[in-house]
Amino acid sequence: MKRIIAIALFALAGLVMAGTASAQSYEVRANIPFDFTAGRAFLPAGTYTITSDDRITVVIQNGTQHATILRSAVADEDRSRNNRLVFNKYGDQYFLREILCPSIHLNLELHASKMEDKARLQRAHVNEDKQVFVALNQ
Repeated sequence: MKRIIAIALFALAGLVMAGTASAQSYEVRANIPFDFTAGRAFLPAGTYTITSDDRITVVIQNGTQHATILRSAVADEDRSRNNRLVFNKYGDQYFLREILCPSIHLNLELHASKMEDKARLQRAHVNEDKQVFVALNQ
């Protein structure tokens, strides 16, 4: 009987440890040289810390301002080995679209906000939209 209880306690401890090990926090830093929109938040140029505890919710902060956004999908990890942020640019507006950080397995694609959809439609006739990349630091 003692042996069964010991095995059950060992199994329970293993499950608790596995849950703790998977609850990992992911963090990178970036110096973003332009104002940008992340989700619904407009953020000024500066140095930002980007964290995700669950790979679903992403927090972008620079000490005074922050944005919390949800990812829409896991980005394709094979695209690059470089850590970087991907912004869509429409005219002079920048929108954070992807966080690609294969070194810590944080590869996320973000939802296009209503503001981004509106900017894209307004600029569609001009045909100047493009993507901009910013390197990430760990």
